[in-house]
Amino acid sequence: MRYEPKLRNAALAAALAFGASGALAVGGDLGTLDHGDTNFVSSLVSGTFSDTWLFDLSQPSTVSSTITAFSFGVVNITDFKAWLDGNPLTLVAAGGGQQLAGSVNLANGNDYQLVISGTAASGAAYTGLVTVTPIPEPGTYTMLLAGLGVVGFIAFRRRQDD
Repeated sequence: MRYEPKLRNAALAAALAFGASGALAVGGDLGTLDHGDTNFVSSLVSGTFSDTWLFDLSQPSTVSSTITAFSFGVVNITDFKAWLDGNPLTLVAAGGGQQLAGSVNLANGNDYQLVISGTAASGAAYTGLVTVTPIPEPGTYTMLLAGLGVVGFIAFRRRQDD
């Protein structure tokens, strides 16, 4: 355990040295995502990059993602963009850094993707989350409206009695 930080630093240095050699394309397969899943994505980047993270859904879901760019110096990722199944994520302020965020409702199925791209000098990276939450079924909304109707009716009757 004592040597773990040294190994982590050595792996980071090796990845940075490899990343300095030119454009990289990484990504991966996140597998089948279920309700409540939160998946971590990250990459050290250098040059022009476009990374694709693939995933499937077991049930209709709202999939949201927040991606943050950062650097180990003063270099930021330029032209930093991301798309969640073809829908662009919105650039939001993140303490002087760059952060992209957004969500989309997707049916259950295969071959959805999160694509992250930009241009960076060596020593830059991005990190983020892909979160899956259930889409309420129509019956849920019906019960909510019926409950609100009952509460409204009771309030109406009480006012009439006073």
